[in-house]
Amino acid sequence: MTNEEIKKILLSLEKADIDFSVTQTGKVSKKVNGLYAPATFEIFLHNKNFATENELIYTAIHEYTHHLINCKQKKLGIEVKNGGKSHTAEFWAKFDDLLEKAVEAKIYTRERSKDLSALIEEAKEIDREIVNLKKKLGKILSEIHEKSQEESIRFEDILSHDLNISKNTAEKCLKSKNIEENFGQDEMETVLKVKDSQTQQNIIDGLKKGKTINQASASIKKDKNSSPYEKLTKEKARLEKTIQQLEERLEIVSEKLSRM
Repeated sequence: MTNEEIKKILLSLEKADIDFSVTQTGKVSKKVNGLYAPATFEIFLHNKNFATENELIYTAIHEYTHHLINCKQKKLGIEVKNGGKSHTAEFWAKFDDLLEKAVEAKIYTRERSKDLSALIEEAKEIDREIVNLKKKLGKILSEIHEKSQEESIRFEDILSHDLNISKNTAEKCLKSKNIEENFGQDEMETVLKVKDSQTQQNIIDGLKKGKTINQASASIKKDKNSSPYEKLTKEKARLEKTIQQLEERLEIVSEKLSRM
C-alpha cells in the first residue's frame, strides 16, 4: 500500500481542512507505531512494525485523528504549545468515530478468532460480575445505613472502622444499585460520574447501542446549546460559592489573628 493510497483512504473517512502528507518510514520502532507532526501536518508510519495492512490502517487512522483535531484547533485559533495533552477525551471520541466509519466501509476489519472471542467474552463476564457484586454491596450498605440510623450509630463510623471502606467507594456502590443495565466497571464509572439525569440517560443509551465509552461520554461535554444567559448564570453561581467560601475562611483567619 502506497503513501497516496493510505491518504486517499483517510480522506474517504472524513475530509480535512488542511492538506497533509503520509510517509511510511520503512523502519521498525520499539517506542511508537506512528507519529504526527502538527507544525508540518505530516503523518509518519513505522510500517515495519506491522504484520498486516489492517494494523497499518489502524495506526494511520489514529494519526489522522490528530490531524483532524489540529485542523479544528487551527480554525478556532487555538494554539497548542509543545507538551500539550494530545490524547484528550475529544481525541478518543473522534478516533472511535473514524474507526466505526472504517469498519462500515470495510476499510478496517475487526475479525476475532474463535479462541480470542471466547477469551473476550470471559473477560466481559468477569468485568460485569465485579459490577454486579458492587451492586449487591450497595444494597447491603443501604440496609446497614437504615439499621445504623435505627440504632443511632454513625454510618460513617461503620464504614471507616467496621468495614474499612472509603466514603467514595460506598457512594459508588450505593449509586450503582439503582442502575439496571448490565455494564462493565468503566462503563458504570462513566455513568455514575454524571449528575444530570438526562445526560446520564444519554450515556446509558449510547452504551446500549454499542458506542464506546469515549463516544458515549461526548455528551458530557459542555452544553453547546446553552444560551449566554445560562452560561453567565452558572458562572455567577460558581463565583458566589467561591466568594462565600473565601469569606468564611477570611473570618476564621481573622479570628485566629485577633487571638495572637
